[in-house]
Amino acid sequence: MKTTFRNDEYVRSHGKNPQGFGMWAFRVVLLGNSGEYSDLEGCQPLFYTGTLTQAKKQVKERAMLEAKQVGRCREILVDVLG
Repeated sequence: MKTTFRNDEYVRSHGKNPQGFGMWAFRVVLLGNSGEYSDLEGCQPLFYTGTLTQAKKQVKERAMLEAKQVGRCREILVDVLG
Protein backbone atom coordinates (compact mmCIF):
# COMPACT_ATOMS: atom_id res chain seq x y z
CA MET A 1 0.00 0.00 0.00
CA LYS A 2 1.38 3.37 -1.01
CA THR A 3 2.07 5.93 1.74
CA THR A 4 2.69 9.55 0.73
CA PHE A 5 4.08 12.15 3.14
CA ARG A 6 3.29 15.76 2.22
CA ASN A 7 5.15 18.75 3.71
CA ASP A 8 3.14 21.56 2.06
CA GLU A 9 1.38 22.80 5.20
CA TYR A 10 4.57 22.63 7.27
CA VAL A 11 6.55 24.63 4.71
CA ARG A 12 3.72 27.17 4.35
CA SER A 13 3.60 27.84 8.10
CA HIS A 14 7.31 27.51 8.98
CA GLY A 15 9.03 28.61 5.78
CA LYS A 16 11.34 25.59 5.64
CA ASN A 17 11.29 21.83 5.23
CA PRO A 18 10.71 19.72 8.35
CA GLN A 19 13.80 18.13 9.88
CA GLY A 20 15.44 17.21 13.16
CA PHE A 21 14.18 16.33 16.63
CA GLY A 22 10.98 17.56 18.22
CA MET A 23 7.29 16.90 18.72
CA TRP A 24 5.73 16.20 15.35
CA ALA A 25 2.07 16.43 14.38
CA PHE A 26 0.58 14.46 11.49
CA ARG A 27 -2.84 14.28 9.84
CA VAL A 28 -3.54 10.89 8.27
CA VAL A 29 -6.09 10.28 5.51
CA LEU A 30 -6.95 6.84 4.14
CA LEU A 31 -8.09 6.82 0.51
CA GLY A 32 -10.40 4.03 -0.60
CA ASN A 33 -10.61 2.28 -3.95
CA SER A 34 -13.64 4.25 -5.11
CA GLY A 35 -12.41 7.70 -4.04
CA GLU A 36 -13.88 7.83 -0.52
CA TYR A 37 -11.63 8.80 2.34
CA SER A 38 -11.51 8.71 6.13
CA ASP A 39 -9.38 10.58 8.64
CA LEU A 40 -7.64 8.72 11.43
CA GLU A 41 -8.69 10.02 14.84
CA GLY A 42 -11.57 12.06 13.36
CA CYS A 43 -9.43 14.91 11.97
CA GLN A 44 -7.38 15.12 15.18
CA PRO A 45 -3.63 15.21 14.56
CA LEU A 46 -1.38 12.41 15.77
CA PHE A 47 1.62 13.51 17.85
CA TYR A 48 4.99 11.80 18.11
CA THR A 49 8.23 12.93 19.76
CA GLY A 50 11.63 12.10 18.31
CA THR A 51 13.43 12.66 15.06
CA LEU A 52 11.28 13.23 11.99
CA THR A 53 12.46 9.90 10.58
CA GLN A 54 11.40 8.02 13.73
CA ALA A 55 8.06 9.84 13.87
CA LYS A 56 7.31 9.07 10.22
CA LYS A 57 8.03 5.40 10.84
CA GLN A 58 5.67 5.31 13.83
CA VAL A 59 2.84 7.12 12.06
CA LYS A 60 3.21 4.88 9.00
CA GLU A 61 2.99 1.73 11.15
CA ARG A 62 -0.14 3.00 12.87
CA ALA A 63 -1.75 4.05 9.60
CA MET A 64 -1.03 0.64 8.04
CA LEU A 65 -2.75 -1.10 10.96
CA GLU A 66 -5.79 1.16 10.62
CA ALA A 67 -5.89 0.68 6.85
CA LYS A 68 -5.93 -3.10 7.27
CA GLN A 69 -8.85 -2.83 9.70
CA VAL A 70 -10.81 -0.52 7.40
CA GLY A 71 -10.04 -2.61 4.31
CA ARG A 72 -10.16 -1.52 0.67
CA CYS A 73 -7.60 1.21 1.24
CA ARG A 74 -5.44 2.01 -1.77
CA GLU A 75 -3.32 4.88 -0.44
CA ILE A 76 -2.39 6.61 2.81
CA LEU A 77 -1.80 10.37 2.76
CA VAL A 78 0.11 11.87 5.68
CA ASP A 79 0.42 15.62 6.14
CA VAL A 80 3.31 16.82 8.32
CA LEU A 81 1.79 19.67 10.34
CA GLY A 82 4.49 20.63 12.78
